[in-house]
Amino acid sequence: MEIYSSGGDVNLELPTGELEAVKELWQIQPFETKAVIRAKFRASVQRNHTCYLRIRLNGTADHLVVPFEVEVGSSAGLYPPEPIIDLGTIGSEFLPQRFAVSLLNSGKKAAIIEVISSSR
Repeated sequence: MEIYSSGGDVNLELPTGELEAVKELWQIQPFETKAVIRAKFRASVQRNHTCYLRIRLNGTADHLVVPFEVEVGSSAGLYPPEPIIDLGTIGSEFLPQRFAVSLLNSGKKAAIIEVISSSR
């Protein structure tokens, strides 16, 4: 019913981007997989960070605590803000589609992307 994070470095967002969730978002059936929250971490210091999500379960006083670790290093690179692109159903009988791809550059120099390819 509710999800809390352990600190200011973790920003919680609903998968839809809305500010409030409908009750059906929190209802998960047995053996069902569903995204109910998106946790974003903003690094301010180079080190290993341990964060926690505290999830209040429906109809009980119980909480589920989910720990996760984030390693913040000094290596520069290109990182996608959204690590997954849903390409839907594709095949030779479908028309070409366009997808927006964003990358964050943590380096000090501009990066030029020359080729993007997908693999099966």
